[in-house]
Amino acid sequence: MDDEPGIAELAAEFLERRDDRFVVETTTDAGDAVDRISGDSFDCVVSDYEMPEMDGIDLLAAVREHHPDLPFILFTGKGSEEIASDAISAGVTDYLRKGTGTDQYELLANRITNAVSQVRAERRLQEERRRFQGLFENLSQATVEVEWDGADPIVKRINPRFTEVFGYTADEIVGEPLDEYVVPDHKAGDAERINRRMRSNSERYAQEVTRPTVDGTRKFLLQTAMYDGGSGGFGIYTDITERRRHEREIERQNVRLRALFENFPEPTVAYTYRDGVPYVEDVNEAFTHRFGWSAERATGESFDDLVLPPEYHEQAQRIDERVKAGDLVDEEVRRQTADGVGDFRLRNIPIPGDDHIDGYFVYADITGYKRRERELERRNDLFRKAQDIADVGAWEYDALAEELTWSEQVYEIHDRPQDDGITVAEAIEYYHPEDRPTVRDALDRAVETREPYDIEARVITSTGEERWVRSRGDPQTEDGSVVRVRGTIRDVTERRRREQELQRERDRYQSLFENNPLIVWEEDFSEAVAYLREITADVDDVEAYLAKNPEEVDQLMERVRIVDVNQNAVAYYGAESKAELIDNVDRLFVEGSTEALAAEWAAIADGATRFRTEVPARKLSGEEYRELLDLFVPEENADDYSRVYVIGTDITEQKRRERELERQNERLDAFASVVSHDLRNPLNVAEGRLELATRECDSEHLDAVADAHDRMGTLVDDLLRLARQGEPVGDTEPVDLGTVSEGCWVTVTTADASLRVETDRRIRADPSRFRQLFENLFRNAIEHAGPDVTVTVGDVEGGFYVEDDGPGIPAEERGDVFGMGYSTTDSGTGFGLSIAREVVEAHGWEIAVSDGTDGGARFEITGVAFADE
Repeated sequence: MDDEPGIAELAAEFLERRDDRFVVETTTDAGDAVDRISGDSFDCVVSDYEMPEMDGIDLLAAVREHHPDLPFILFTGKGSEEIASDAISAGVTDYLRKGTGTDQYELLANRITNAVSQVRAERRLQEERRRFQGLFENLSQATVEVEWDGADPIVKRINPRFTEVFGYTADEIVGEPLDEYVVPDHKAGDAERINRRMRSNSERYAQEVTRPTVDGTRKFLLQTAMYDGGSGGFGIYTDITERRRHEREIERQNVRLRALFENFPEPTVAYTYRDGVPYVEDVNEAFTHRFGWSAERATGESFDDLVLPPEYHEQAQRIDERVKAGDLVDEEVRRQTADGVGDFRLRNIPIPGDDHIDGYFVYADITGYKRRERELERRNDLFRKAQDIADVGAWEYDALAEELTWSEQVYEIHDRPQDDGITVAEAIEYYHPEDRPTVRDALDRAVETREPYDIEARVITSTGEERWVRSRGDPQTEDGSVVRVRGTIRDVTERRRREQELQRERDRYQSLFENNPLIVWEEDFSEAVAYLREITADVDDVEAYLAKNPEEVDQLMERVRIVDVNQNAVAYYGAESKAELIDNVDRLFVEGSTEALAAEWAAIADGATRFRTEVPARKLSGEEYRELLDLFVPEENADDYSRVYVIGTDITEQKRRERELERQNERLDAFASVVSHDLRNPLNVAEGRLELATRECDSEHLDAVADAHDRMGTLVDDLLRLARQGEPVGDTEPVDLGTVSEGCWVTVTTADASLRVETDRRIRADPSRFRQLFENLFRNAIEHAGPDVTVTVGDVEGGFYVEDDGPGIPAEERGDVFGMGYSTTDSGTGFGLSIAREVVEAHGWEIAVSDGTDGGARFEITGVAFADE
């Protein structure tokens, strides 16, 4: 019982695969489950806990009202101690949590088998107790059960016949010494000897005794049966006072029994065993009529030679062994009769101690019954197969009559009306033309070779719809020949659709894997990780240990199993095939790889599922290069690293460009030195000479020279700052926007300009580089907006802004303002905003220009990190 039909059907299918004794019925409705359990016979109920109409414990209570001992297993995905406690209180047989994978159904099958076996055993035990109690209470002999208390047999129980014979009720004698009530004083010595014999010998014992009864003194045959261990036992008193009368009566009974034997309606044979073989001593008229053998012809003959078909010789030998061992036989057998082979129920009646025969074989003719039973079994088998799961139909093909029978579900799967008769030829025509030979051949092989089949094919419904079905056929044999083929048919269209979708997903994955422009390895690290955990269990610094012991790195790499590698890797490394590349993977590593690999394995030891490193490597041709390795582990494989993807990227050219960039930076540093020293020194000399010339003469030309010197000084300063903007940002720390902006304002020549600070934010930045940003933005405002400009520093979302109230920047020129050399004044160098952008980008921020509040230029810096975050 599960409100999720897919789960119920899946569990049913796994259980029936697990054990062919299981016949599983499913339902998703709790009320339907109660009705079906009340109206039919089930061995066990398996139920989910959390269901919409009633939960599993409510269903258990409903079942227990009518079936108090029916095994009930709560199989639930929602488990807790409270639910388990409630289930146990409600009388659940077993409680099992759902898991993942198919092992949970193996465990469920074991739990079901154990529960059903235990209940059946308890029922058998109860039946044995009931039968024993019935036998004890109804024995015609006076019977007493005793337990020993030292040398005294203490009465534990008596049957009604004991009360009738000896006159004592259970209330009077139970708990008292038996001998004080039933043994005459002059027989006390005999009773003591009998008691000693009984205590010392657990085997059955018989002794004739004389005992007082309500009818006077009578003789009895006292028979004892002792417990194992000798703690007590049973005494059975058989009245033999009238033995002779009984013997004469027995003689008269023998006459009547002879008449009964002769006229008994079932075939009966008197037999005796000689050399282990049963011989006929006599047969009755019913035997002669059914088997065709008269008493004169059959007497003295081996019974098996008369009636035993050759193929049942082994069964007959087994029965003979049981009969000779004294067992009572009650089995169904097949025997040769005057009309052919018939079915019988064989029972033996042993006659121990008889001088003439060992017993009787009675053959109850059940040929008609077996014929009806086989018909019922055929119908039941069809029913069981049809009920495996809701969308499964059952069918049967009679090979002798060449007749085909469909259940209701088969007609529904084919979308055909049930009132139409169906032949094998018509059924095969319903299949897709390409699949008809497959179906026909499978059925023919089943009939000819007794080979069961399990195939999938397409059927065409009456509306032209194409459906996939799974058809199974199981040949049934009688006397070695196939007489019928029974099977099931199931609509698997939806499953095939899901499989096709899954295959498309696999194809897409494979296409992505194989056509990926990067180098992709799929590997299994599970064995290597297990070894890693062993060797580093007591190691504090795994990376240092592996670097110091490179042979351990080699051991780890040997334990890595390569599952697959893409075609791009094959081409890149210069291999002819994937197999060649995988076989020669050791050749890809060069001296110097150990340090990077040690770091990788140390990260894995710490549980990392993503890792990046650079390693030196080589192609199969021997060409060496630098490779960037990215390692990642899917979440579902993070426990054992059984699936790891390693993606390689050739960064040889990138490293070359980095080295070239370093050389360019060195040249730029040299250029900065030239600017700082070789250009500034002559400029300083020129400024000194100009000052001397100004003292000696007054000329308007000297003022122009002074302006040119100032212009040259500014160019030198801006060029030096620009050359050094490529330097990386140092350590960041909290800085106050207001404090920094005010400090920078006093270092810039501001004339009549004014600063407004409208922020109290603190951000994280490199203080030195951050001051360069403000200084250049302030100089830019004064140069382009005039000496009386007002500059404002304030907050924007994600950062801050610097704006002025000058003329602003035309929209069409805003894309150029951060370019080197861009300026709208003759005095500007065009480097200020370029330097500002370099500082912003070095911090990982963004800068944008727009209109200010009062129409001036507004620079917004965003993406900053605030100090309080």
